Amino acid sequence: NGNTFIGFDDLVGGSNVPNGYRNINWNNAVAYTNSYAVSGYNTGTISKNNTSYNSGASSMTMTRVGSTLFTLYSVAIAAAWNDNLQLSVIGYRSSAVIASSTFTLQVLSVSNIVFSGFTALDTAVFSTSGGTTNPTVSGSGLHYAMDNLCVTVA
Repeated sequence: NGNTFIGFDDLVGGSNVPNGYRNINWNNAVAYTNSYAVSGYNTGTISKNNTSYNSGASSMTMTRVGSTLFTLYSVAIAAAWNDNLQLSVIGYRSSAVIASSTFTLQVLSVSNIVFSGFTALDTAVFSTSGGTTNPTVSGSGLHYAMDNLCVTVA
């Protein structure tokens, strides 16, 4: 059906997701192999051994390669450290906002998000804010663990 499944499992853990990966350019996305006993990185790793996260807890941006546009369909995602973490996803085409949604993420339960209206984008920005540190984890911050992203690139 033209969909691309992005599991990040063919990347080296700890490396930046490279531009052009799965026909998308990536900014501030890192492939990660979990090393924490208890964290959202465990929760958010759905396929095999890798997930991805937003380095420095800063916004992660996906942009088109060349003239191709992409559509976001779904993703499995969990907060790494903070319960009630707010995830804002904004989709753009030609600098105009096409779609915008905010989701609430937890550390110990994965959110299977289905995107609505995120069609024919040239840019998507994933930003986080808020929440409180889950008392069972050893880290802190506004990071997420994202896996099994389903997109179409055309």
